[in-house]
Amino acid sequence: MTSTLGSVELQTWLQRFFADYQACRTPPLVHTSKPEPKSLQVDTTKLADWFADMAQPMVDARRGAFQFDPWQVAGLGRDEVRNSAVLAWLLNPKGSHGLGDAAMLGLLADLRRFDGRFPSSCSRHCRVRVESNPDGDRGNRVDIEI
Repeated sequence: MTSTLGSVELQTWLQRFFADYQACRTPPLVHTSKPEPKSLQVDTTKLADWFADMAQPMVDARRGAFQFDPWQVAGLGRDEVRNSAVLAWLLNPKGSHGLGDAAMLGLLADLRRFDGRFPSSCSRHCRVRVESNPDGDRGNRVDIEI
């Protein structure tokens, strides 16, 4: 084959090549036709209207998620130990509250504004404890230790 093949010669050669290739395959190459993609018509005006209609309910839903007062519901009053336990539970990324690390990340973000040395995320080793004595002195108790 020379480099000066014309387009007709190249087309004939390619047809023979693929025919020979097909004959050599065991089992023969099966050609499957792909279905034509369906045309999707999107009414952008209706879609934009739907998003506009959903904007306020989404804001309300986000705002309402934290409108509970666990202190009122639990009747905690001014009991320091019980209040510390609830706060530690909310801050614990592994707590049963379903918030994950959201409360802890919020606290860390606030603390970082005062001191940039605080981390921006919780590691898998993050622990939250209440009523601990880090120096062993029972008179020097910490309400919440992170």
